[in-house]
Amino acid sequence: MHPLNQPLSGNAMPRFGGIASMMRLPVATTAQGLNAGFIGVPLDIGTSHRPGARFGPRQIRAESSLIRPYNMATGAAPFDTLQVADLGDVPINTYSLEKSLPIITDFYRQVLAAGCIPLTLGGDHTIALPILRAMAERHGPVALVHVDAHADVNPEMFGERIAHGTPFRRAVEEGLLDCHKVFQIGLRGSGYAADDFDWPRQQGFTLVPAHEVWYQSLAPLMTKVRQTIGNTPCYLSFDIDGIDPAYAGGTGTPEVGGLSVPQALEIVRGCRGLNLAGADLVEVSPPYDPSAAWGQPAVRDAVRTARRYRPLILHCFSTVLFRLTDHDLFSPVPAQGPQPAQDRCPDQRAMDHWRQTLCRDRPSHGCAPGQCGQPGPDRG
Repeated sequence: MHPLNQPLSGNAMPRFGGIASMMRLPVATTAQGLNAGFIGVPLDIGTSHRPGARFGPRQIRAESSLIRPYNMATGAAPFDTLQVADLGDVPINTYSLEKSLPIITDFYRQVLAAGCIPLTLGGDHTIALPILRAMAERHGPVALVHVDAHADVNPEMFGERIAHGTPFRRAVEEGLLDCHKVFQIGLRGSGYAADDFDWPRQQGFTLVPAHEVWYQSLAPLMTKVRQTIGNTPCYLSFDIDGIDPAYAGGTGTPEVGGLSVPQALEIVRGCRGLNLAGADLVEVSPPYDPSAAWGQPAVRDAVRTARRYRPLILHCFSTVLFRLTDHDLFSPVPAQGPQPAQDRCPDQRAMDHWRQTLCRDRPSHGCAPGQCGQPGPDRG
């Protein structure tokens, strides 16, 4: 028998059977003895548009039954060296946001006291604030890699200071963040005023709007992130709406023009080398399918939506797990000129193919099909 917890094999129990824990890992009632633990926070009463993120933890767990313990692209094998378990869900008060926040903070305080790194399944983005409160108690102000379509720094929403659009405003005010080591990636969409993004910049945040990285690899950006953050304890907060709704439309506040899946994977793989103290994947709302076919059964929509998240789930959390190991599995890609195709990572090759396809399909700017990879004028 393996001395460390192992996901239940699909050859021992069909993947549609067994306990629906994260990656079919054992369920634990305490964080003692764990290197990392998966925690669900089924809260969505802080959302401002489409609800449903309360079902995120359950659906993510259900879809994770198809994730096997070895990543064939990177060689990641976290369960060979780490003790990991599913710690279940935080028992939030579904009728009170005010009462839920201290419940969440206290839960995470106990997990962190045990020396366990929390990997969170959300839940709307409100949950980042109580988690960061526990993080700052343990580590002091933390660095932040925040992937999102929205900056979530509103002063208030409908007169309320606590909501899914305000957590990082409150985190700054409470001194929970090392503001000059905060990166917000994927921001986009319309705003209430022209200066909506000025406040976080004034605090020292580095903002990376989605349109500034269209058609680009994010490996050079992640090199800058690692150099800036250094060894400061860092929290990774990944809102699924950071990804374009063409790929991940099951979320409460979708915005067009977002990150591609290869770019999302570059971000989470690029966190390799950071001193990650925890991570979350939030705003997954299974009832909403990209087709937005309201008449379809919610179960079918949930399955369609969650399948799109499966690769990201594995990479997001395996990146955090491997921050504890000595294996250099996520070496940064050099920022210099083009590499031979066989030397480029699968994500880069996929991006190259995507660019060439755009160019081949719309060569309206005069280049030979597939030559330069630039979109035509009608592609923006």
